[in-house]
Amino acid sequence: MTWFVLTILVVYGSVHGYVFLRLYGALRFSPLTAIPVVAFMLLMVLTPLTVHWLERRGYDTAAMVLAEIGYLWMGLVFLFFVVSIAIDGYRWILFAIQGLFGLRLGLLVPSPQQLFWIPLTVAAGIFLYAYHEAGAIKTEHLTVASDKIPADVRSLRVVQISDVHIGLMVRRARLEKILAEVTAAKPDLLVSTGDLLDGQTDRIDGMTDLLRAINPPYGKYAIMGNHEYYAGFSTSHLFFQRAGFTLLRGEDRKIAGCVTLVGFDDAAANRFGGYRSAPRPYRKGTARNGDFILFLRHQPVVDGPPGCFDLQLSGHTHCGQIFPFRYVTALFFPMNSGLFRLADQSLVYVSRGSGTWGPPHRFLAPPEITVIDLVPKPAAP
Repeated sequence: MTWFVLTILVVYGSVHGYVFLRLYGALRFSPLTAIPVVAFMLLMVLTPLTVHWLERRGYDTAAMVLAEIGYLWMGLVFLFFVVSIAIDGYRWILFAIQGLFGLRLGLLVPSPQQLFWIPLTVAAGIFLYAYHEAGAIKTEHLTVASDKIPADVRSLRVVQISDVHIGLMVRRARLEKILAEVTAAKPDLLVSTGDLLDGQTDRIDGMTDLLRAINPPYGKYAIMGNHEYYAGFSTSHLFFQRAGFTLLRGEDRKIAGCVTLVGFDDAAANRFGGYRSAPRPYRKGTARNGDFILFLRHQPVVDGPPGCFDLQLSGHTHCGQIFPFRYVTALFFPMNSGLFRLADQSLVYVSRGSGTWGPPHRFLAPPEITVIDLVPKPAAP
């Protein structure tokens, strides 16, 4: 068990401890009743590990059922926790006012019952909306003008998908919605910037047919995200082949005579061996051959020399997926979502992701596909 997994279990377990105290404060149930409640919560805390264990041993149906229950519960618990913390902040403000000014504000202080039922009601409403938002794919448009795009090209349309997480939770219906938006955009080039697959890959063979049916003029390219390594390199590699993607692992490709597409592995490959970074010329910043350099990198970080690319496409953060967790992901990845211009005038675009991980919910962080039009820069007057 890695330190990361252990940290997640401790945090998730602590959230459940908080929820248990709120539940007990409202209902005051007996110790005998507490036993099944605690047992259920413990099962939910261990759901990701249990699902992984079941999936590895071929218990597909059990894994899918537990994943549906466990990840729906995860979404509800986190929303309940966030709303409860907000109400706790309100209570602390009231207590501070009472202490400082000697005012009697008892009627405004929520009772133990209200401390449970109010956040549960609000969380349930957000829960239902967030489930809907997760399926409402948005198409984000970005136009990048460059003097490296010849005038006779007019426009090269790149469509980016990222963090789809095909697996136990993102199934055929969700993938069909995403790919309908991709098809409507009429891409010249389709790229996947990591985590097309989730850690569990049961019964996904039919998904490759949906992806293979999309054939842009300049092809489809993908890179490995961390979840492709969790699923297993050989499993992921075979999926990409069947889906018609060219997997870039420290390699580049010439596109449309004016764009060099560069893709390399997610840093998670270091834990599994065989990490391949960008080709050496780009790491040295010497590959400026007149082409527009387009980087595919899963995590939104930049560690190459200035000017090693013109545009980097990334994902990974999900923009937190469920508000307000965007502020947590922003602590680790300041380029959290959207377009960023670096000091050397290079651009980084970070997708919010096209699917979901864990809970099938998104709140104030809608899923997206990204349409990037590379166009010639207008001549100076």
